[in-house]
Amino acid sequence: VCFLEGPLGSGKTSLLKVFYPFIESPSYDICHSYEQFLHLDLYRLKNSSELFSLGIEEYGQRNIFVEWGLLYIDFFKDYYPNYKYYVIEISFFEEQRIYTVFQML
Repeated sequence: VCFLEGPLGSGKTSLLKVFYPFIESPSYDICHSYEQFLHLDLYRLKNSSELFSLGIEEYGQRNIFVEWGLLYIDFFKDYYPNYKYYVIEISFFEEQRIYTVFQML
């Protein structure tokens, strides 16, 4: 599971498009399912119980990219206990984007 964190408009979906040019932003649908992975944008969720309504359990075991998901880290760790967890944090210095990548233990 890879959490993409950064301010609105920082380029979270654009970063994924570098590797998967066919994706679209899931901002309004919240969840887009692709053959290789799930792409979630949880910005509009109000609480973790709304994650169950997405039906992500139906998608099986695959890679997951989550925008605005760190508030729900406990849900993902409970639901996917054998996954590794990474965070890509996007910040800015002057006009440059800075990407910080780390693994969560």
